[in-house]
Amino acid sequence: AWGAKLWAWFCMGTDGNLYMPDDCETLFRPAQGEWPTFIHSASWGDDIGGLYDSQCADIDAFVWENPDFLPVVANGNAGSAGAGTVGSPAAAKNVLAVGATQNLRTSPSMIGWADGRPEVTAEYSSRGPCKDGRIKPDLAAPGTGILSTRAYACGYGYGIGGNTNYAYNCGTSMATPLVAGAAALVREWLVDRCGFTNETPSAALMKAVVTGGA
Repeated sequence: AWGAKLWAWFCMGTDGNLYMPDDCETLFRPAQGEWPTFIHSASWGDDIGGLYDSQCADIDAFVWENPDFLPVVANGNAGSAGAGTVGSPAAAKNVLAVGATQNLRTSPSMIGWADGRPEVTAEYSSRGPCKDGRIKPDLAAPGTGILSTRAYACGYGYGIGGNTNYAYNCGTSMATPLVAGAAALVREWLVDRCGFTNETPSAALMKAVVTGGA
């Protein structure tokens, strides 16, 4: 999305645990006046078996109060346990929850997950439905054998080539940024081609276009 800006928000402590701000406003829109933000790519969450918990309720309330803001959320990696394994906040109603498919990539083998079949749901990708029967994830994107930038402190990866700035990895956390990028392109199209102002494309509209297009 040409001209888009990116906030990188770090929430991990030195003990390896995630520490989310108590206020969604602090997490989602830390400086809205100076740097307007409309899409949040959330590759984090808790495996709670499709429950609608307080975290889901908080995010739904935030989107209700900020209808132009779309959280794109990883669905979780508990799919090997079967149905009803959606994580939180992926189980929220107003987010775009993303599952993972396999990939056209066949090398490295990625423990058999990247086998050239992008139409197949990845084994680890959390399955729906939610505990209350809602369908999740909302869509899926390639999440296996994804080659991405590697943090220097990162000590894991399924294969690092000659350039150690990059690494392969798997997970709905790898699929989620792909969908967030697609949502940014949808938003750009709505503003540049469809007559919306920068503030008027709603999260519900972007979610509908992305899921309908998928």
